[in-house]
Amino acid sequence: MEQEEILNQGLALVPENRLVFPDMSVHENLLAGAFTKSRAMAVEVSEDIDKMYARFPILKTRHNQLAGTLSGGEQQMLTLARALMSRPTILLMDEPSVGLSPLIVNEIFDIIKQLNEDGMSILLVEQNVTKALQVADYFYLLDQGKVTFGGTPDQLQNDDIIKRAYLGGE
Repeated sequence: MEQEEILNQGLALVPENRLVFPDMSVHENLLAGAFTKSRAMAVEVSEDIDKMYARFPILKTRHNQLAGTLSGGEQQMLTLARALMSRPTILLMDEPSVGLSPLIVNEIFDIIKQLNEDGMSILLVEQNVTKALQVADYFYLLDQGKVTFGGTPDQLQNDDIIKRAYLGGE
């Protein structure tokens, strides 16, 4: 399946390591996220960019800045905003907290929670179990590529072995 077909199916990926287009501006990166939209949808694309700037105000202040010169947290926000430009129904997120300061991690997870509350389905792969459980409806624990546990966050809280192994609980 071609990338455009995948996007048209409603899937968007926020990859690990923030993969922005470093030699393009913030604004151009956002436009790249809407590449499947036709020229007839220019008003819709413009409205979506305004929504991204409202959700990520720092990106608005940096709209002409080259994406490669943004901080790690700003690049993560740009990568997420670019993915949202395709108006996905399912957002795939791979390790959104990697390499970010705790303050930015909190901000990213607040955004993830808000997207989910707004009705976005999110498949999140994350090593920060504590943060992931704060936004998860359901989760799977993988150990060397095998599912070792699955359930709701409440079920995890009731499993002493899993709590000790992954959350340092007693």
